[in-house]
Amino acid sequence: MSDELWILTGAPGSGKTAILEELRGSLRCVDEPARRVLAEQRAIEGLGTPERDPARFVELLVEVAVADHERASRAGGPTLFDRGIPDCIAYAIHLGVESGPSVHASDRYRYHDEVLILEPWEEIYATDDERTMPFADTVAFHAALEEAFDRSGYRRVSVPRGQVTDRAAFVSERTLGQRAGGALVGGLRRVVPRSHRSRHRRDEGALRVRLRRLPPRASERPDRVPVPGGRVATQGGRARGAPAPAAPGQRAGVSRV
Repeated sequence: MSDELWILTGAPGSGKTAILEELRGSLRCVDEPARRVLAEQRAIEGLGTPERDPARFVELLVEVAVADHERASRAGGPTLFDRGIPDCIAYAIHLGVESGPSVHASDRYRYHDEVLILEPWEEIYATDDERTMPFADTVAFHAALEEAFDRSGYRRVSVPRGQVTDRAAFVSERTLGQRAGGALVGGLRRVVPRSHRSRHRRDEGALRVRLRRLPPRASERPDRVPVPGGRVATQGGRARGAPAPAAPGQRAGVSRV
């Protein structure tokens, strides 16, 4: 179901990867296609990089993003993607290549209609082997992202700036919280963020859903009926035959709860 497939996107270096790392274990997370494509192409000295053949690079992005979508759809359950197929449109716009295949794939393969987006954040921006854009270019790329997701019919939801644990909690509440919706009996319980959890509880995320069946009230049990004064009377005659005679000084058939 597309409603269980969520995109986390935004300007390069805005904190997406840190949020996904915080959520791993409580939510299925899919790594960014661009980093995987770049690492593979540079390892084999392939042409599919922005500096060598930008059109081929975008083509590979679409292939990887579609494969990720199909795999998650078959698996079922909530999944959070570090970028999705509409991001390929933004890459095409930014690199000045044909965006038609990306647009077609974006129309065919859908995600939840809300996309979680991170704004450019210069204070935390850093380059690395795969992220080589100057910060000013990330701002322009972010504008292309907004255009791509708006054109594809998604609603943008901004992830607030803050500590990684707080941002991860926001994303988790938006995804797992909406999935749980009104189906909970016991409700939602926030758990300690990953960086502060015991090593023995690494399977928990920023939010854990706990289902609890409430016990029946005493008056609903088959062997009891209410009597005045907040007490209940056992129905021994119905469940186990005639009740035993009451002891001296004790009223028959009445017990406190």
